Amino acid sequence: MPGCSAEAWERLAPVLTSMAAKTAEGEACVARIGEGGAGHYVKMIHNGIEYADMQLLAEAYDILKHIGGQTNEAMSRVFA
Repeated sequence: MPGCSAEAWERLAPVLTSMAAKTAEGEACVARIGEGGAGHYVKMIHNGIEYADMQLLAEAYDILKHIGGQTNEAMSRVFA
């Protein structure tokens, strides 16, 4: 998720593409997002969503354990 000028992207793309994660079809998971700082903004949004997902899982575990009376083993089967 780099944010850079088009000129910088031309120089950086081969390096970033070679080390980026790949899709099942082999496509690199990297793209120029926009000018400087744009990549940081996209990453911040991504992290916010990820943290919300982790909090949701923690809340679900807490509810299942303390209200639902589930054991750790039973909860592991729910989330497997």
